[in-house]
Parts: sequence; C-alpha cells; structure tokens
Amino acid sequence: LATAQAVGTTAAWALNNHDVHRVVTRFGQVQDLSEPDPQDLLGSARRTGPVDLARGAARARAAAALLLALPGSVYLYQGEELGLPEVFDLPDEARQDPIWVRSAGAELGRDGCRVPLPWSADAPALGFSAPVAAPPWLPVPDWFADYAVDRQTGAPDSFLTLYRHLVRSRRRVFDADAPVRWLVPPDPAVLAFARGDGVCLVNVGGRAVALPPELDRAVVARSGADAGLPCDSAVWIDAARVPGGLRSVGWDVPSGVGAPARA
Repeated sequence: LATAQAVGTTAAWALNNHDVHRVVTRFGQVQDLSEPDPQDLLGSARRTGPVDLARGAARARAAAALLLALPGSVYLYQGEELGLPEVFDLPDEARQDPIWVRSAGAELGRDGCRVPLPWSADAPALGFSAPVAAPPWLPVPDWFADYAVDRQTGAPDSFLTLYRHLVRSRRRVFDADAPVRWLVPPDPAVLAFARGDGVCLVNVGGRAVALPPELDRAVVARSGADAGLPCDSAVWIDAARVPGGLRSVGWDVPSGVGAPARA
C-alpha cells in the first residue's frame, strides 16, 4: 500500500490466476511455512497432496472479505466467485498444458484451474456451451454441478451470494478515500483494520473469537454463517453503529474511527 501510494497509484489484489491451483484447494492443503524458492514460486502454488475442502473454502471466503475491504482494485479469476476447487482428476488424454507435455506427465500443470465454468447443473457441459457446439476445451467433471451458478443463485450461504454481497457493499461500507488504519483488538489472533467507519476483522488463529454484542450487532457482512468470529473467518462491521464507538469495547483505535453511533 505504501509503495503504491508513493508513486501515485492504487494497489491491485488477486487470490487466483490461470497459472496456480485454485485458492479453495491451496488454502485447504497443509501450509509450508518455509520460504519458497524464488525460482519456483509458481510451483509452490501448484502442490498436490491431501486437501481439506471445508477448511479451504472457509479460508478462501475470509480471504475474499479481506481483499475486498482493502483499497485498490481486486481481480477475480473466473470461477473464484463459485468457490471452485482445483480439478486434479482430468483424463490424461484431455490435458492441454505444455507443462504436462514437456514433463512427460510428471507435473499436472495448470489445466485443473482452467476447466470451463458450470452454469446450469442439469444442462449438457453444465451449460458452458450449447449441445450443438463443439465440446469444451477441457471436460467438465460431473461434480462441478454442485457449484453451478443456478444452484448457488439465491442460496444464502453460497460462495456466489457472498461474493455478490461483498462486491455490492464494499463502496458503501468502506470510505474509498480513507487510509487504512490498523486496529488493536484484545485478541492478538484477530487482524483488524478500518477505512473510515468500515472495519474488517479476520480471525487468523486456531480458535473461535467471541465478539462483544455491540460489535456483533454492527456486522454488515460475514464470510461464514456463524455468529462471532470463528477461526478462518472474517466480518465487516459498520463502526458508526457501535454505541460509544470501538473504544467502548476495549479496542485501541486511532482517532476518527468508529465515532459514536448515528442517531
């Protein structure tokens, strides 16, 4: 953020792209905390191994709330808004990536994050192309139907509903012209910052964190369904709705954040 500000531009953020495994999969794998080899940064984001999809999905949802609360532009890679996992089990004969070809099959490559999007759960090719069209570039697995747009639309806890709510709300909740102000909540496992009266809290610890009732009532977006701040979750709060402001609940808060509640 400081570097972007120094040159008069804004930051750009992304969780996914077409060269790495999808974020739900990456965040559901055991994390290697050692510093990655600078020559293999992309390879470190294309690891194979067991995946805890439930944990990966929770972390991906929280990360989306974090990035969309920051100033600047956020780039969403197709399918991210559906919570699509990486497709590891593509047939060998269907793979197209030169990485797969040049490694003689030793590396799966990037095809797993490039599978066509599922639009309609009951349509051929899950609605990506018409039945009379050519087959999709890569085969769409049957289990992608669970992530189809038509199944997620209107479902209150779906990835798509969350992304639509966050994208719609970010300008209303966070002051576009306000700098990031880092907050110090009582629990060190909570990453917290504000832009204007918009506050983002992310639980990066291993246990749930209870929120004071005054804060819980001021939540305007949650990455998960549960109240409070479960591990691997994030919330957005309108601090102006907190009676007495954030200091009233014991937070170390810079001036100008969370003034007393509006009438």
